[in-house]
Amino acid sequence: MTSKSSQTDAMIVFVASDTRSVIQQIKTMRPHWHLIYLTYGEQLRQAIALGHNQKEFNLLNAEVKLNVTRMFIAELDVMTNAKGVVCTMSSNVCRLVQILRHQSEESVYSLDELWHPN
Repeated sequence: MTSKSSQTDAMIVFVASDTRSVIQQIKTMRPHWHLIYLTYGEQLRQAIALGHNQKEFNLLNAEVKLNVTRMFIAELDVMTNAKGVVCTMSSNVCRLVQILRHQSEESVYSLDELWHPN
C-alpha cells in the first residue's frame, strides 16, 4: 500500500513478508520511503521463520498458532485495502489478495508471473 505523507512527501509503504530481511533490504534500496510493517515478539518471530511449512505449523502450541493466524489476517486486511500491491503471483497469498481486492489488474505488480494472460 502506498500513499504520500503530507508532512514529509515520503512514500508510505506497508510491507508484508514472511522474510524479515526483506524490510532491511527495502530500507537500504529506498531510504526515503516510510515503511510500515507488523512487528512480532520473539516466539512469533521464530514461528514465522519456519515459513509456510504446514507440518512445522501443526507442531506449534495453540496460542502461537492463533497469534500467527491473527497477524496474517491483519496483513491480509491491509493489503486488500491497498491502492496498489507488489508481490509474486507464484504465491497463493498474492493471488488471494488480488482476488479479495476487487481492483484492476493494473493495480498489482507481480515480481514473477503475470496475473492475467496477454
